[in-house]
Amino acid sequence: MRFEPSIKVAYIVACATLLSGAIGFRGAVRALNAFLHKQPAPLREPLTTLPMTFGKWRSMTKDEQLAPEVIEELGTSSYLNRVYSIDGDPAKGSLHLHIAFYTGMIDSVPHVPERCFTAGGGLEERAPPKQIRVPVDRSRWRDGEGPTNLASGARYPLATVADPVTLRQDEVVLPLGETLLTMIEFEQKNDPELLILGGYFFVANGRITPSAYSIRNIAFSLQEKYAYYCKVQFTGRYRGNSAAVEQYQAEVADLLAELLPHLMRRLPNWPEYEARTVEASAEPTRSRTTP
Repeated sequence: MRFEPSIKVAYIVACATLLSGAIGFRGAVRALNAFLHKQPAPLREPLTTLPMTFGKWRSMTKDEQLAPEVIEELGTSSYLNRVYSIDGDPAKGSLHLHIAFYTGMIDSVPHVPERCFTAGGGLEERAPPKQIRVPVDRSRWRDGEGPTNLASGARYPLATVADPVTLRQDEVVLPLGETLLTMIEFEQKNDPELLILGGYFFVANGRITPSAYSIRNIAFSLQEKYAYYCKVQFTGRYRGNSAAVEQYQAEVADLLAELLPHLMRRLPNWPEYEARTVEASAEPTRSRTTP
């Protein structure tokens, strides 16, 4: 098949335009120090190594193991499902803790209770999601003494964590941001007096956010070479309690004050990855200036 000369010229021009656009795009990405593909930032220790006791909160049962199809739906095999109770007695107060860790994957929005509880849990939303403040005790935190977060310019808090078994003490970098949770109230039709409260937040690239959609702006920023995020979710069940939300806030705050430093000891040490990103960003500049 033969083509008119004008068609051949148009084809060559189109190919040249696409080629120059691709080269220009890659050059612009290098010039802006943008990272389109995120490198993984793995856990330092498995989530299952978190202590079974945090202050007055104790777990007396085995961790829940999810079925393969549920893990596939969750999108990660790095998870923890564990129940903590006050003094090990569920009658005094109990919270179901769910943690899921993600890294080395494309931009995504994680699973949250308002989707999975109503879809697979047989529950109905009693009230729309809302953000609540969890008054975590920070008296043992050393605010503003850690490295500087490159994205915000703020200095990380620090805390000293002691392993409950080996008694080894480690200094950990705590996440930036207020401890806000997105909380949803659920109920069952056949048991209207039972109130189920589910709340969650995320630690993403060293910062806390209560919004699943903020993950894209934090963990998948073009200026970040590495990316991770971790969902931390608490579920409580309350019966005939008009102050259930206040009780839930107090219980989550009490458990989280002990849990968070230990969790950050297992999550990636984000200042180290920020230093790697700075080094990677400087490499094109050095290569251009080196004779």
